[in-house]
Amino acid sequence: MGIMFAFANEFNQPLNDWDTSGVTNRFAMFYAAVVFNQPLNNWNTSSVGGMNLMFAFAYAFNKPLNNWKTSSVTNMNQMFNSAISFNQPLNNWDTSSVANMYAMFYYATAFNQPLNKWDVSKVFDMQRCFEGASAFKQDLCAWGAQMNEAPSPYVEVMFLNSGCNSTVETPQFATSPYRNLCSTICCEVGFVRGNDGLTCVDSDECAVGTDNCDANAACTNTVGSFECKCNDGYFDVSSDGVTCALDRVNLGKAVEFAILSKSGITTTPGSVVTGDMGTSPIAVTAITGFWLVLASGGTHSTTSGSSEVDGDVYGASHAAPTPANLGLAVFDMEAAFTDAAGRVNPSYVELGGGSIDYLTLAPGLYKWSTNVNFPNKLTFSGRATDVWILQIAGILYIGSGAEVLLAGGARAENIFWQVFGLVDVDTTAHLEGIFLVKTMMAFKTGSSLNGAALAQTAVTLQSTKIVKRSSNDSQPTPNRRVRYLRWQ
Repeated sequence: MGIMFAFANEFNQPLNDWDTSGVTNRFAMFYAAVVFNQPLNNWNTSSVGGMNLMFAFAYAFNKPLNNWKTSSVTNMNQMFNSAISFNQPLNNWDTSSVANMYAMFYYATAFNQPLNKWDVSKVFDMQRCFEGASAFKQDLCAWGAQMNEAPSPYVEVMFLNSGCNSTVETPQFATSPYRNLCSTICCEVGFVRGNDGLTCVDSDECAVGTDNCDANAACTNTVGSFECKCNDGYFDVSSDGVTCALDRVNLGKAVEFAILSKSGITTTPGSVVTGDMGTSPIAVTAITGFWLVLASGGTHSTTSGSSEVDGDVYGASHAAPTPANLGLAVFDMEAAFTDAAGRVNPSYVELGGGSIDYLTLAPGLYKWSTNVNFPNKLTFSGRATDVWILQIAGILYIGSGAEVLLAGGARAENIFWQVFGLVDVDTTAHLEGIFLVKTMMAFKTGSSLNGAALAQTAVTLQSTKIVKRSSNDSQPTPNRRVRYLRWQ
C-alpha cells in the first residue's frame, strides 16, 4: 500500500472495512492526501513493518488509530509530518520494535497526547521528532531512563519550536543527550517536581498513599523512599513490612500452665489434667477436689498415687521461690489478656452476630462486642504457623456436645480466645486453644480442652479432661519486646 493515495488531494471515501491483514508496507500511503479524513481504526495492522510518511501532509486527517497493532512496526519516520489536524490518543501503541522516529510529529501543530507508555528503547533516530509541534507539552520522563540506557546519537532539535522548547536540564541525565525532556525536570523514583517546575522534591509516599505497606504496618517517609514496619502484634512475613501476619500472643511464664487462676481451681471426681496447675495470689488450699500431696522441699504439690494431674500443682502458700514465680506467671497472664484485647484492625467484626455455629474460621483477628455461642461445631482451618485471635466482649457459651475441629494443620497453641465474660462449657463439649478469660471458666461434666485455661478468677471442672497445648515458640516476634522466663 506504499504511496497508494499519495497526492490524492480530493480523495475522501470510507475504507474502514478493508481486509488489510496481509499488508506489510504503508509507506506514504496518504502522503499529501490533504482532504482525507475517514475512519481506519478497524484495519488489521499486525503485519505492517513500515509506516513512515503515512499521514505526512494529510492536513485534514484526525481519526482514532488507537486500536492498531503496531508491534511489528520498525519505521515511523515522519509518520505525522505536518498532519496539522491530528490529535488522537496513541499511548497504547506497542513501539518496542521501532528504530526510527525522525520528525514523526514534525509541525503536527494540534497534537498533544500522552506518549509516556511508549517503549523507545530501540529508537535510533529521534531528531526533529516534535519540532514545530507547538501544542505538544507532555511529560516524557519515562523515555529518559530508556534512552539513557541505550542513547541515540540522533536527537538534535528534538523539541525545537515545540510546546516543549526549554533550556531546563535534568540532573540525573546530566551526561545524557536526553536531559531535557519536554520543558520540565524529570525526577527519579521517590521524588516529584517542585512548584517551580525546576527542582525535584521528596515525595511523601505515606501521605499520598503510594506506598505498598501492609494495612497492619506503619509507613515512615524517608528521603526518596519510605519504610514499612509491621505494627505490634503482627509478624513481618516479608521482612520489609509489605506483608504482615497476625502474631501469636506471648504468654510469658503463664505458658507453663494447663490451668492458671487467681481465685482457685475446683473439680468433681474424674477430672484429668495433663500439665501444671497454679493459683495466685491465694493459697494452694483454693485448689479443691484433687488429692494433693506436698512435695519434698515444699515448693509444690502433686497428686501422688492419683492420675488426676500429670504435672505439678503450685499455690502462693508454697515455699519460695514459688510465690514469686506465680506472681510473675499471673502478671504475664494478665499482660497476655491485654495484648490480645488490644490487637487492632480486625479481619472480621461481629461475625454471625455472635452465633458462629458450623462456621469455618480462617486465620485472622475476630472481634465481637456481644456474647458469642456455638451449640454444635466450629472449625479452624489454616496452616501450622497461622494464628487466630478471638476478641469477645461478652459471654462465650459452648453447647452440650459441641466440638472445635482443627483443619489444614491448624494448631491449638495458635488459637487465642480472649473473653471478658464467663466461658460456659456445657457437657461433653470439646475445645481447642488458649483461653485468656477475665472472669470465670466453667467446664461441665465430660467436657475437654486441648490448650490452656488461664482465668483471672476461678476455673471449675466436672470430670473434665485438659491437656496443655501452649507455646511461645511458634513465631518470632521482631517488633515486640518478648520476655521468656524459666520456671525455677
